Amino acid sequence: MIPLDYFTLDLRSPLVYARDAKMRPFEYSRDSGETVHSFTVFPEQAYTIEPSEEHYIGAPEWIGRSTGTEAAGPLAEIPGGLYFFSQTRMVLDRDDFIRMAIEVQKEALWQKKSLGTRLYLRYLYEGGGPVTQVFREIIR
Repeated sequence: MIPLDYFTLDLRSPLVYARDAKMRPFEYSRDSGETVHSFTVFPEQAYTIEPSEEHYIGAPEWIGRSTGTEAAGPLAEIPGGLYFFSQTRMVLDRDDFIRMAIEVQKEALWQKKSLGTRLYLRYLYEGGGPVTQVFREIIR
């Protein structure tokens, strides 16, 4: 696994996206703009230090693109709130994303953070290259 830095992110305003049913999970290119995939971690995997990669998440509940200034169609969001967060400067496929999300979970549990089951994968192009970010909700 690639080395990761972990942060508690206090997202003050929601990040809003236009749902896009045509987008394929775990695919990203610079032309895609900013995209987000929303998942629920299966409850039996969400609070253990050794979750199963094969049974960690199902299909995305929704996939969306950054809305820019004008949104068309149904919207979805990463709500404002506290998140345990990490990122890497590459595009991760499904398997690598799950491994990264599990590492985020392990670190959060090690730090005694109370996690919810909501998990977000965010792809964007920043600083001259692609970035993959993982957001895991923290329950207060």
